[in-house]
Amino acid sequence: MRHALFRAFALLAFAVSTVSLAPGLGAQRTTNDSTAGATRPPDAPGVCTPGRVALVLAGGGAKGMAHVGVIQHLDSLGIYPDLVVGTSIGALVGAMYASGWDAEALESFVFRFNVGRYIGGYAPSAPRALGPVLPLLTWNEGAGGGFDFSTSAVREGNVNLIASAMLLAGNLRAAGDFDRLPTPFRAVAADLRTGDPIVLRSGDLAEAVRASFAIPLVFQPLVIDGRVLVDGGVAENAPVAVARTEGATRVILSEMADTLATAVERGTTGTVASSLMRFLFSRNRPEMRPGDLRITSNTTGTSSLDFSDATMKLMIERGREAARRAIPSAECLPTKRRVVPDLPPFAARRFTSQTTNAEQRLSHIIFGDISPNEVSLDTVMTRIVRVSEGERLNALWISPERVTVSRPSSEAVTGTDSVLIHPRLVFAPRRSLVAGLIYDGELGGRAWLGGVDRNLIGWPLEFAARGALGRYRQDVLVGLRRNDQYIELTRSPFLEATIARERVRLFLPEDRRIEIPDALLPAFSDQKLRIGMEQPLGRRWTLQAAGLARRVTTLEDETDSTVFEFADRALHVLGGTVSFVRVRSDPRFVPRVDLEYTNKYTRLQAVTASTFTKGLFDIAMSSRIVWADRELPLMDATTLGGEEGFAGLRIFEQRGMAELSTAFEISRPVLGPLALQLTVQGGQVSEDQYRPLSGEWIAGTRLGLGAATPIGPLRVQYGVNSRQDHRWFVRIGRWF
Repeated sequence: MRHALFRAFALLAFAVSTVSLAPGLGAQRTTNDSTAGATRPPDAPGVCTPGRVALVLAGGGAKGMAHVGVIQHLDSLGIYPDLVVGTSIGALVGAMYASGWDAEALESFVFRFNVGRYIGGYAPSAPRALGPVLPLLTWNEGAGGGFDFSTSAVREGNVNLIASAMLLAGNLRAAGDFDRLPTPFRAVAADLRTGDPIVLRSGDLAEAVRASFAIPLVFQPLVIDGRVLVDGGVAENAPVAVARTEGATRVILSEMADTLATAVERGTTGTVASSLMRFLFSRNRPEMRPGDLRITSNTTGTSSLDFSDATMKLMIERGREAARRAIPSAECLPTKRRVVPDLPPFAARRFTSQTTNAEQRLSHIIFGDISPNEVSLDTVMTRIVRVSEGERLNALWISPERVTVSRPSSEAVTGTDSVLIHPRLVFAPRRSLVAGLIYDGELGGRAWLGGVDRNLIGWPLEFAARGALGRYRQDVLVGLRRNDQYIELTRSPFLEATIARERVRLFLPEDRRIEIPDALLPAFSDQKLRIGMEQPLGRRWTLQAAGLARRVTTLEDETDSTVFEFADRALHVLGGTVSFVRVRSDPRFVPRVDLEYTNKYTRLQAVTASTFTKGLFDIAMSSRIVWADRELPLMDATTLGGEEGFAGLRIFEQRGMAELSTAFEISRPVLGPLALQLTVQGGQVSEDQYRPLSGEWIAGTRLGLGAATPIGPLRVQYGVNSRQDHRWFVRIGRWF
């Protein structure tokens, strides 16, 4: 019911915003590079009003990184406000600034703790134990659970925890009261039931900021003091009125200029949400008074959900430029020294009677033995970020309060202000079910269903199972591993078993353009067991070493012996595997190195991959090196381009013992969720293990359209290659 109410509200807001804005598009004030800047009201140029000055930071998604540039220029002139008020991204930037970070540290922080890598184009994923699959439908156990469609808009648990890390220093300084910050701060959210702006001035600082940027269709609302809160842009995106209510007599407003007709949004499943953000962030233009200052950064042509490093750097520079044009001198603005107090020491942690042993243990992992020592800020921030990669925790609110602790000195007993924290940990649902679909124009459809129990029989064990059905392959995977190794970065045992049945797609040796009919394809049964150890290496990489037992059997009743002859009907394999894999990557571009060394064969695979954004272009580069020898099972033979295929060729057309290939892919949004995509490929596959580069070298290119859909990316491309082959490539979803 809660999900339905949330969606209904978001869609209603989208419709209302569209209708209310459409008539005023012609009158909307917009700027370009030559005009964006700050203006005083034309009826009172040059007026300076004494009193309390508030810095108001408007919402705008990734475009709000311009606030960092504005703050940097104000800081360079010694202009410090008496109050900071922010909505959405303005609340996040404003809270960090109000917490005492200087302008340079602020820029460093937004890149170090870039929550944007989990927003927008971030691909949805099932639990890591299920493999690189993209879920369509998810069911979660417990309160707030139920069925929901998966999207690529956000990985909410990561964002919540990283926000807590970014705002840890401010949380400790505020200790529950935002007036205690070096610069008093207010976050503005919106009441989902009434649409009224809600001013958050106390409580957990990270939780308040998170409520302020709870963008409809992207984040779940937060409940604070019994109110269901969403992004403040729904009610007041540029909260100038809030600043005046809080006692400001003069306002410096930092906002973004954007033209609804020209703003380009990236082609992800967050497109609708991004469009909604544009409309919401353009509503309710604030009233400016004599003496106020409006700084308008030009952010046209960028997406509200594009938090790439390149875009953030561009926005910060545009913010600096807008502020430079707006403030030719500091004569009209008050300058002063900014005093940032030392961080108060921790007094202790306090748990309620309902706090579980798991919560206490995880809290100890994060904060350590903190009483009565001063907190090591960087250590705790690093631990919180590490926890965000563990899939076990969805949020951590420390809920601090100020206490006075008596400490003996050489002369008397003195009172010291300290911080008492009440950690509130929101765990991921214990049990989840996920399902997905994939369709390929050549390989047909493939459906899968998976489930995870993250606390098997009450122990810190994660049990996972996944079954998949398709035209050529049907398989079941079962896994068991510790569920907290990414929290403690400890070595952890794991078990993984796979049972599969597969018909291997083949083509005539004398003419690989002719496919062998399905009924004549060889069929195999494949049982595989891996038992080993897994060692996380930092936040992004993991090392696995395992023993391998495998049995590959030719299914005689399903394989035509007049067409295919195999020396061994059953292949018994014993050996080991070592894998070095980057986790949390785009499933199509996962950097990894894999080695299988067994009594029957050796197989080595290395994949390099890099993805980045340059302006409006998404770029991906990848390469594959594969080599194998001896009795490699037929289904493990490498194929040119892998499961992504190769321009002009059929999927799995070129098989062999060794492969060297590379690909360059570039994509640009053209209309709504649609993007123009160009892929350039080159490589070869060799059937001779002793001459791994002796295959036919082929170059090719694909050109077509792509779009994000609820079941994964859609690609319709036409490919040609240097052999004069040409073929359509149509796929929905991510093959595995």
